[in-house]
Amino acid sequence: MLTNAFHNFFRRFDNRVHPSITAESREGLYGCLEEIGPAGIRGWLLDCAACDTHLKVDVYLNGQVLVSGYADRLRPDISEILGRPIRCEFLIPWSAMTLPPELEGMEHTAKLRIKMVAAASGREIAASDDGVRTARQLLDYAVRKAPAVLAEDFDAAFYLATNADVAASGMDPFEHYCSDGCREGRLPISPRIAPVQVGDEDTDRIAMIRTEFSESYYLSMNPDVLAAGIDPVEHYYHSGYREGRNPNKTFDTRYYLETNEDVHSAGLNPFWHYLVAGRKEERLACRPGGLRRRTIEAARSPEQRAKDYVFPPGELVDSHVLVDRIDAAIAGAAGLIISLSHDCYIRVIGGTQIFIADEQQLFAERKYAYVHLSPRRGRLDLAPIDDTSEVQIVIDGTFIGIATIETFITVLGERLTGNSKPRMLVVHSVLGFNEEQIVNLRKALDPTRSVFWLHDYTSLCEGFNLLRDDLAFCNAPAPSSMACRICVYGAARVRHLDRMQRLFEECDFDVLSPSASTLALWSRRTALPFASAAVHPHSNLARETVDKASTRLQHAGVEMPPIRIGFVGFPSSSKGWPIFSALVDEFHADTRYAFIHFAARGVSSIPECEFVVTESTPDDRDATLRLLHEHRIDFLAMMSPWPETFSFVAHEAIAAGCRLLCFSDSGNVAALVRRTGLGTVFDDTAALRSFFAGDKAVTVARKARAHPHRFRLIHSGTTATVKHFFQENAAT
Repeated sequence: MLTNAFHNFFRRFDNRVHPSITAESREGLYGCLEEIGPAGIRGWLLDCAACDTHLKVDVYLNGQVLVSGYADRLRPDISEILGRPIRCEFLIPWSAMTLPPELEGMEHTAKLRIKMVAAASGREIAASDDGVRTARQLLDYAVRKAPAVLAEDFDAAFYLATNADVAASGMDPFEHYCSDGCREGRLPISPRIAPVQVGDEDTDRIAMIRTEFSESYYLSMNPDVLAAGIDPVEHYYHSGYREGRNPNKTFDTRYYLETNEDVHSAGLNPFWHYLVAGRKEERLACRPGGLRRRTIEAARSPEQRAKDYVFPPGELVDSHVLVDRIDAAIAGAAGLIISLSHDCYIRVIGGTQIFIADEQQLFAERKYAYVHLSPRRGRLDLAPIDDTSEVQIVIDGTFIGIATIETFITVLGERLTGNSKPRMLVVHSVLGFNEEQIVNLRKALDPTRSVFWLHDYTSLCEGFNLLRDDLAFCNAPAPSSMACRICVYGAARVRHLDRMQRLFEECDFDVLSPSASTLALWSRRTALPFASAAVHPHSNLARETVDKASTRLQHAGVEMPPIRIGFVGFPSSSKGWPIFSALVDEFHADTRYAFIHFAARGVSSIPECEFVVTESTPDDRDATLRLLHEHRIDFLAMMSPWPETFSFVAHEAIAAGCRLLCFSDSGNVAALVRRTGLGTVFDDTAALRSFFAGDKAVTVARKARAHPHRFRLIHSGTTATVKHFFQENAAT
């Protein structure tokens, strides 16, 4: 709290709302404007005579109303003072405001004053400073720093855990929060949990909620509540429902409040209302249509998402520094590689990113300099044709800085004049670039070879995994088809393919696919010109001898240990989590089976699954393989609804001794099962369910345990290991 001197300063202004609140405060308006910064405008406002009322606040910029908001966020310090949960904090992000257009034309040093006013009374809220900011500061907050600060603080695991619809849709959680979640009042991070004091009037309602409340579900979905050690039912009753958390699998808190305005307006706990009245009145506990409807309603085109993408902080690197770094890289190198992808591989962890890191190391062994470019502001489509993009530059695994791609192209062309060493352009992803930038980069580089990797299906559609409305595999039909007309990606597909045509015509790509199934699908559906196309797997499996002493033989009359079924990764629909979750729901009580979820720390799960923290990094890239083997997984469920182009996890599972369960449309996953015979391919969910409902799963597992397999996983399939690329260079 503020010092006494500061309190006395504020008390001289009788028209202001005061920040000095105590446990004895019973009436009056209290509050403080505490921060004007990159995160937005933050503070608190409370009417002590009506603590449950969320007060409206108005933001003024130089006397003009800028935006309004509500003080409705949990405030633990005030809660502790008053002895019960108090929601009186406001945080208005810059994304919710529209700054005056004339701000752009002002002198950067021009001073403007922001003030907050309690809307109902017109009284100004006392601030911790004078509220004066320069035009440059406001523009900096709103345009550059705010998204980066939000991204840095954003807790993706918490957001997915508390928003099952987002997790099921497979959308990027940060993108969803920026576009919809913020406006809908969803929380970006786990709130600080205030002490809860239960009054006598609440006891009966809490007891009613407890009759159908699932504590195990609530705690598995909300690790912050588990860590706080408080009663989950009381937490849900007082604050959890306000944060959109669900009391069990079958009740959707957010949906019930959205569709029952009387309950929302009355401030009633929605689950309590449903139990005592809503069910009898035939009000719905969750949205009809289930996952399919939620996914379709959440689907948005990449263009609609573009405004949500983060603009990371950082200054542009001086062109003289860029010249020096490029000169130093190519001076003693045998050749030069320019590589493009959608994000910075040394700052983001993932399968493709680790693959690019491997590629850089393998090129280094060949004495090639490796320069990687990624868009400063990521996006899931091609950048606008008139876009002046800024790129993140990494040279030989070291981050150099940020420059406009035009500056980089100019410097590169100048430094390569007269240089006859072999050069190569490697495109891992075009997302975030436009075709003219890549064409101009290629002209400046003048490569001996240009390579385009099929890590996804962006060259066929903006929907890079070919899921119509993010739901069902579409098989890349003709752009004029009815399937495209009804799909969220269909409207822009013709233009997108025209742009890809221009890129491929100019670049004469050698196309590399990580799997035969991916190349076959792509070849059937593309009309793009290319120089050559070949399969070059990311990894290979080498069979090893199994130690017979470790074989889990099953003798007659001895009860078979439970069959262990695993799932790896975030619980998203694009990876088949809803199908796996349905299996767990139906068969978790069957003593023949045990279910295990392998995922990063903090990821939400379901209580019927054993949770194993699994985090693969460049320093521990075999973590998944090792943990699958240690936990003796019999079957790994890989129920992807789209044709995976490779799947590192599938190969890791085979190497760990698992059998795979997948669908026939899962691309290289299904192809791997058919090639090795180590798993089962299903045509639909009915066949999958039948596999577990009968004796088939037990029979297959029993045989697999008696005749185990083990493979060594060899990571080698990067551009640097395509031998004929370099044999031609040696010949010239």
